[in-house]
Amino acid sequence: MRICFFVLGFVQFRISSLALKLQQAGATGERSVPARVPDPKNCLPGAFYNDFQLERLFDDHGSDKGHKKHQYYKLYSLLTTPSRRVKAMVEIGIGTRTVMGYPPGASLRSWRDLLPKSLIFGVDIDPKANVEGESRIYTLTGMDTTDVSSGQRLEDDIFQATGTRTVDIIIDDGAHDPVLQGKTMHTLFGKVKQGGLYIVEDLLWKYGKSQFGHHFCNMEVYNPFVFGTMSSRDAGDGLAVIPASTNFTSPELQYIKNQGYPLFYATMHEESTESNMLVVSKGASHLLFEPLPGDYDSLYNILLPGLNARRVVAVLPNQVDVWRRALPSATVTQSFDDDCDIDIIVSSMKGNVHHQALRNLEKLSRGGLLFIEDAQFSFCEGSSLKLFGADREKILKHDWFWAMTQNDKTDGAASGKLLVLRRK
Repeated sequence: MRICFFVLGFVQFRISSLALKLQQAGATGERSVPARVPDPKNCLPGAFYNDFQLERLFDDHGSDKGHKKHQYYKLYSLLTTPSRRVKAMVEIGIGTRTVMGYPPGASLRSWRDLLPKSLIFGVDIDPKANVEGESRIYTLTGMDTTDVSSGQRLEDDIFQATGTRTVDIIIDDGAHDPVLQGKTMHTLFGKVKQGGLYIVEDLLWKYGKSQFGHHFCNMEVYNPFVFGTMSSRDAGDGLAVIPASTNFTSPELQYIKNQGYPLFYATMHEESTESNMLVVSKGASHLLFEPLPGDYDSLYNILLPGLNARRVVAVLPNQVDVWRRALPSATVTQSFDDDCDIDIIVSSMKGNVHHQALRNLEKLSRGGLLFIEDAQFSFCEGSSLKLFGADREKILKHDWFWAMTQNDKTDGAASGKLLVLRRK
């Protein structure tokens, strides 16, 4: 998929028969997903359990966000819970069969089926990416999202469909080029409502002398839009261009830093791939967590407001009071028992207390979360789970991703990362 500047002449921007009228929900294409087999250990679904529906929707519709490729469902399932009340969302980069190898709209249909009351807007520069006749899906094609005028057109169309000028979530799955991703954020970040999310997928491999390296290698948290390839990526239909530079300093990210908005990066694979994300929450009011060492509060303040934790085990003594203040309605203890009804376990690599957490992994409720803080490594070394030794195989049986909240470093003070694991 490619979002980049090209001249369409005087081709008039249209939304096919949008006018903008809502199609009747359920008229075309919507589907549900069958329930899974019960847990053989008879652990009850926890507060965060959603039957892992999104994973199967992505796979069922053929989206590359599913299990077979990027595995973004691991994080998206936590960011799109019903309590977030997503009314409208925008995804940039619909794709075409020429570029993607499958029909356009796979992830749009997945979002539509996951969020039964939401309007889903898909944006693409290629007119061939248009999707028609689908309930609650609008496709806006012929649109260069690096052009500020496109942001105004998108805002006007959102207003016609929803009565508001902002949406709950914007996902950039378009250019996959950091420079163009930065320019798109410059155009569209203002279209996210207060408290909403702006997400960038697929930051490029960093180009090295001998091989591609991880984009997060030596990356600064507020300067991710670098390492542009200076070469076309998706040259189909003449849409690809060469970016004018290899770096883009984002004024939005500087604003986000100054405002104290939470943000973090995530990667879902052990090898150096493009399966990574930037997640920003637009808003710093009503944050659950106070500032924490390692800036781990950024991750927690984005993930946990949409969830309702009932029981938390904080393995380190200094973590207990922090989590009690952040989640006053939850029961927070430092000890485990024989039940499997824990919604969150928070641990650390310091003092090797993560071993205790992993030994008690089966005591998480289904869908429960394990956070392991203070994993000291650099993404220049890859994103391997080998530092967990024999526990690596146990982790791989569940959904997991690395989260980064600080600049990546390769020196002796390698920055801490978090492992986030969700029990299947």
